[in-house]
This record gives sequence, C-alpha cells and structure tokens, in this order.
Amino acid sequence: LYPDYEKAVYAGFLFDMPALMMPYVASIPKEHRRELMDAVKRELQRLANPEGDRKECYVYYKSDLRWRHIGLRRDRNGRERIVLVDMGSMKKLEPREDGNATVDKQVQELWERATEEKEQTLQGLIGGSPRQD
Repeated sequence: LYPDYEKAVYAGFLFDMPALMMPYVASIPKEHRRELMDAVKRELQRLANPEGDRKECYVYYKSDLRWRHIGLRRDRNGRERIVLVDMGSMKKLEPREDGNATVDKQVQELWERATEEKEQTLQGLIGGSPRQD
C-alpha cells in the first residue's frame, strides 16, 4: 500500500531478539484535523479503489477507523502526506462492495469525533463540563 516506505521497514533480530522497525509517522494534532479532512478522505479513497498494478481494495473494518490510525509523513520531496497505520484493522473489499460508501461513512464519523473533541476541549478551557449527548 505504501511502496515508497517498503525499504524503511525492517523485520529481523536485534540483540538476538525478534524486532520490527517501522518508519516514524507523526500523529495529527487535534487542532489540524479539520483542515486535513479532505486529504484524509482522498487517502482512504485511494486505498478503497484499484490503482495501477494494485487490484486489491482496503477499508477499515466497520467503524474501526480512529484518528490514531492516521498520521503524517514526509515524502521524498519533503511534502507531508497522509499515511494510514494499523493495517490489521483493515479488510480487503469484495468486488461487489462499495468502498467509497464505506469511506464516506467513516469520514463522517471522523468529522463528528473532531467536532466533539473540539467542543470538549473548549468546555474544559472555560471550566464547563463536556456535553453528554
């Protein structure tokens, strides 16, 4: 799914112990989540649709997508790009499944979480208690 980072992953032994080393992926700060929603959606749609030689399509299981599964990493040109992590929480789509519909639902849930988190943060700053909907 991320061939540019393939060489950055090491599975082997370190000090005679099994080791897995992965490239660093920065989490997205809460205050930047809203502005990155379109980029997150584009990356989710990229994985949910065939591309080039890749025929398999992937989405996160049901509502398993969380902000902790989304990060930022610089590409070879120094641009930040969205990278999805925790591939164990993804499923391969069957040909009849509509990946875009799943992505739309998941993006809506992420948006709602971003909105809730902002409200809770604001309530905490002004001394109120978070809304209990």
